[in-house]
Amino acid sequence: DAGVASQAEKSLYLLLERATVGPGPTERTASIPGSVAGKPADVFEVGSLQLTGRQLLKAHASRMAREIGGNDAALARACAAALGKIGDPDFIAPLVGGLAHEDRRSECAYALASFREPPAIAALIALLDAADRSAIRLGCFALGSSREPEVVRKLTGLLIHPDPEVRADVVFALGETADVKVVRKLSGLLDDRSDAVVMRVLSALKKLGDPDLPEAV
Repeated sequence: DAGVASQAEKSLYLLLERATVGPGPTERTASIPGSVAGKPADVFEVGSLQLTGRQLLKAHASRMAREIGGNDAALARACAAALGKIGDPDFIAPLVGGLAHEDRRSECAYALASFREPPAIAALIALLDAADRSAIRLGCFALGSSREPEVVRKLTGLLIHPDPEVRADVVFALGETADVKVVRKLSGLLDDRSDAVVMRVLSALKKLGDPDLPEAV
């Protein structure tokens, strides 16, 4: 893998190696840190390399955005992950477009989760209305910890979803908000017919440190 350790780094490597869309310096290999202390490293996880990593990727962001809708699914996934790391709201639109492709939907959703702009949040909320259960569950995980009122309202409405796996994921997402008012509403699901849902509720209440937990149990 040419020393490319992370998805974000891989996107730049693949882009320079394979991309053919538009003019650009494809003949020059970028210097990407591949290890720290002899171990694989993600440039976005090592504080001293964060700025370097973003600078390397940002110069190619526009081309990465085009690749999200391309035929190379592996490249599209890597580019989506990179754009999420870069965090430039100018590239929210191509990430939203990528949600329509099942083979790169997950990476686009998690990239959009790094934004707080309304178009990104709206696109993730739309996943919760999908007929596809996997899309709904992805939306729950991507929106986990969001305290946006619209997100909380939407997730709360899914607590009565007929699929226990979806209910469990909704409980997880709401539990991640660490909001006392939100999490306490979950105690009503302690008698849910699904053990998975009940365990998620207990976990959310425990994480919150709710003093009413013993009484709720």
